[in-house]
Amino acid sequence: MARFFFYFVACLLFFLRHRAPAEAASKAQLQQPDMTVAVYEHKPLGDSAHDGPLALMRKNTAVYRIAAQQAALQHAQLIVFPEYGTYQTAKYFSRDTLLPYLQQLPVKWIPCQERDLIGSEIFLDLSCIAKTANITVIANIGSVIRCNKTTDPGCPRDGRYQYNTNVIFDHHGHLLTFYHKVHLFGERHFDRPPLKPTTFSMDFGRIGVATCFDLLFKEPAISLAEEGQINVLVLPTYWFNRIPFLAMYEYAEAWAVRMKVFLLVANIHSPGTAHVGSGIFGPNGVVRYTYVTDIDSGGQLVVGRIQRPAKVLISDLKAAGPYFATKTNRSRNNIVPRLGGFQTKTNGDLFSYVKLDSTANTSTICQKGLCCHLTYKLTEASKTAAKEESNGFFALGAFSGQHMENYTLCNEVCAVVRCRNMTHCGDGIADGEYGFQQLRLQGTFSPETYRFPTVLLDQAELAPSGTWKFDSAAGLALNSNVSANLLVFGIYGRCFDQDGA
Repeated sequence: MARFFFYFVACLLFFLRHRAPAEAASKAQLQQPDMTVAVYEHKPLGDSAHDGPLALMRKNTAVYRIAAQQAALQHAQLIVFPEYGTYQTAKYFSRDTLLPYLQQLPVKWIPCQERDLIGSEIFLDLSCIAKTANITVIANIGSVIRCNKTTDPGCPRDGRYQYNTNVIFDHHGHLLTFYHKVHLFGERHFDRPPLKPTTFSMDFGRIGVATCFDLLFKEPAISLAEEGQINVLVLPTYWFNRIPFLAMYEYAEAWAVRMKVFLLVANIHSPGTAHVGSGIFGPNGVVRYTYVTDIDSGGQLVVGRIQRPAKVLISDLKAAGPYFATKTNRSRNNIVPRLGGFQTKTNGDLFSYVKLDSTANTSTICQKGLCCHLTYKLTEASKTAAKEESNGFFALGAFSGQHMENYTLCNEVCAVVRCRNMTHCGDGIADGEYGFQQLRLQGTFSPETYRFPTVLLDQAELAPSGTWKFDSAAGLALNSNVSANLLVFGIYGRCFDQDGA
């Protein structure tokens, strides 16, 4: 019995000695503090007048393969490709003419191991790209799911669902999950699926999935962030930049700062049509991004390292109450100052504006219940230029209401923008002007409104991280002098609860 007891104790000690390091290694892996990630801004190839659907799409996945390998050589563990990246150049005019570009979701979970996936060839390509480069791949494709109206009353008349779909393959080429885009932007040949928030896991943490226009809505992305379910959001996109508030990279930075998660955005590279700008954004602003507007330029690979931020309280992510509520009252009617006040459309919405006086240091403008207040101070070198107004002027603007152009959204916006004259403020203006020593912007936003800070410098470039700070209670403020010419300094608010009201 004594010999058996001695043997048992020896075995137990051996087991514990070897188990502890393995558990420690596993725990360390699950708590990986940082990760190298990549996004690829792809310039689509192919011509449907000469290329068949599969040939056209494979011209693009061939480029994906090279980009994934280049990202892996820089130690990236994940790469995001843009929306419509494999077939953006295709010409289709109906559900039927789109069908040849759609992929069937494969039954096999590692398509790269199969060679007979008829109708799922692009899945095979993407799976093999992930496996060969040893990298997690997030890509966007069109997918088709057959249905029968007898068993499915919601089945379309042509007997199939057509979805705008993101697919995620791990570094083994395994299909982890897929996500169907919910908020379609004029995509009439696709069906809108039921909402299904989608996430997947990596050692860094949980990663959420959304597509393009989804980012302007609460579901699915904001809810995932608010519920603490994700550390990162990946966003394939085909986004048309609309200055002053909705350039892709500008809003992506604003979203990441506001929601305190990392946002990885891959856009189509088409500078001639204002589809340009991709990057890696985080709670402290831009990590790394690309904004190349040369129409002859090619695809852009962005690689950067992200670090898990300190634990964020879920309550900090909820919409906060109005700024300086004790100083102003949301029940006030529109107020346009007699001196320097005017109204004009920006981004299709009728804003109330007031010119910034170079001799003053405060300004206020109101529209409906929203009052915007600015404290500012120009640099000495800029005061003369501000008086001359030879290249236009800065104005403080306010908008509160429904955006009705192309889609219906409830917005509340406070912003300092460049104006050419009193009929042209913000829209398409990329030339910034003079610097500021001080800027602080606040507003009486509705308590339920989510506020996103947007800052652009000359030529619509992002300000370096640390230039400005944003707080739900204190508003948006400069941390230091902006010697570069300023273009936009604003708070873009989304009142989701009033969309379509």
